[in-house]
Amino acid sequence: MSKKTLFKEFEGKQIRTVWDESTEEWYFSVVDTVEALTDSANPRNLWFKIKKRITFEDGIQLSPSWRQLKLIAADGKQYNTDCANYHSLLRIIQSITSNKTEHFTQWLANEIGIDNALNISTSPPKIMDYNSLITHIGDVLQQGRSQSAYTVNNILVQTYWQIGQYIVEFEQEGALKAEYGAKLLDQLSKDLTIKYGKGFGRSNLVYIRKLYMSYSIGGTVSHQFKNNQLSAIGGTVSHQFKKPILSTKLCWGHYYEILKADNPLEISFYTKQCEKERWSVRELKRQMKGLLFHRLALSKDKEGILALAQKGTEVQKPEDLLKEPFLFDFLGVPILHQYLEGELEERLIQNLEMLLLELGKGFAFVKRQYRIPIGNRYFSVDLVFYNILLKSYVLIDLKRGEIEHGDIGQMNFYLNYFRKEVNIDTDSEPIGIVLGAYKDRIVVEYALDNITNQLFVSKYQLYLPLKEDLERELERLLENNG
Repeated sequence: MSKKTLFKEFEGKQIRTVWDESTEEWYFSVVDTVEALTDSANPRNLWFKIKKRITFEDGIQLSPSWRQLKLIAADGKQYNTDCANYHSLLRIIQSITSNKTEHFTQWLANEIGIDNALNISTSPPKIMDYNSLITHIGDVLQQGRSQSAYTVNNILVQTYWQIGQYIVEFEQEGALKAEYGAKLLDQLSKDLTIKYGKGFGRSNLVYIRKLYMSYSIGGTVSHQFKNNQLSAIGGTVSHQFKKPILSTKLCWGHYYEILKADNPLEISFYTKQCEKERWSVRELKRQMKGLLFHRLALSKDKEGILALAQKGTEVQKPEDLLKEPFLFDFLGVPILHQYLEGELEERLIQNLEMLLLELGKGFAFVKRQYRIPIGNRYFSVDLVFYNILLKSYVLIDLKRGEIEHGDIGQMNFYLNYFRKEVNIDTDSEPIGIVLGAYKDRIVVEYALDNITNQLFVSKYQLYLPLKEDLERELERLLENNG
């Protein structure tokens, strides 16, 4: 079997590729692809985890479209690695969380030729055996189904937006008598269902109407919200906030869940976050249930909240790591259980995957009870992580009850040690987070005064917080920042 290894470049990253003359296809190193899309420090391990999550409809794990091939490394040596052809690689990168996915897909199409990318090649691959025939048919079928579902979903969402527009404009034109107006959706639901079948239940029509009220559609003017529609963020910034544009990456199931939110800022945030993180509807529901937007917003000022709603989460500075509170409901600690700090730490380590998801992007676990030798004494940091996006060590100290001023001083001590003894030249300043069940704002304010290290204080909760409590806290924050 004749093969030729070449290096192709994507955003400064080398992607090893193989041209297979027997099938007349390019194969791409999956590990290189994972590294290019995620900037992972250990792309091979990350690929192994992704690989476990992927299930192909044909049940074949290493088929002719996805198999181990020999590639040439930078030092000239050959090694075996997982490689995938165009269709298989598209299916793989759909399982990778990255804001580079769309750009990479376009780059990939250009590398293999636009005809192949659009699946209209005049030179079909050579099929040597029956299993290869089954595999190639499966690849083409899967691609066709995906494109069909993608197209249908986008048409459905845009159709619902237009239906919502008709309803709202009909209401605003005063075409209804006041006593009948309140019953419009009830009557529409009955009549449309009789005439056109399923899909027009009253609850669906409520969200169809709200879809138009909450979003702009591509190519139309993004209308600005009026002050009374954004009362929660005050008049000083409301004029800057515009309706989000319908995303082609979200299906109606996403929008149905997002529109359960009342705050336009919250709606915009979850839309953008679904796009960036490629959340499933199930993951979206989990994040909304955990009140992610509120918990992130409470760690920011008014302008930061506005940016959060318009752009989603962006880890560019240490403050972007904070939530208020962090939510550890996945630990399953019984209500009224008198846990100790050591038990809390132990449960977090046992649920490390969920903890990393809660902490956010770019976190890698380093060690628990990290020992710090000073003279003849030893001190310990509860949990130490490394954030690859900020290139910083992140130290977390857990407190069972209220955070005291001495806890903040202790964390400052740890940060000084890491900055002088652990950091290397390529590391950014270490970050410290003291997490407690309670905190007194005045005590924290005085304790943090004149501290130059990146040190933050936040709360954690073992159970889902009440949305009403977080909304009141958010309103108080916005008013104080007015």
